[in-house]
Amino acid sequence: MLDAMFAASLQAAPAEACGLLGGRDGVATSHYPVPNVAPEPTERFVMDPAGQREAFTAMERRGEELVAIYHSHPSTGASPSKADLLSAHYLDAFYLIVGLRQGRPYLRAFRIHPRTRAAVEVRWLAVRPR
Repeated sequence: MLDAMFAASLQAAPAEACGLLGGRDGVATSHYPVPNVAPEPTERFVMDPAGQREAFTAMERRGEELVAIYHSHPSTGASPSKADLLSAHYLDAFYLIVGLRQGRPYLRAFRIHPRTRAAVEVRWLAVRPR
């Protein structure tokens, strides 16, 4: 999943990439890139509603749940922006941000509470499948 998110983020730059990770029991096993339809995609992301529906339908068919929502920050660090905090609506999902500012992708993971809009960084372990 890490390689897929990094590749999508690098390919989309200078626009922000975005997508969903599906899986079970908090373990991401599927990557669903979703087109960014924001009017200013270099400054923020808005997931394409049709692409988002397709991703959720695919997750349901595979017996998966939403594990994480990711997007990239092509020219800034991997910290949630004010817009990121305001658009967080899923209490149980991890919010992953791929930073590209340092020339190579790196990842930070957060839990963002939809009511308080507070972000707490969490450890996200990348494990290669066996």
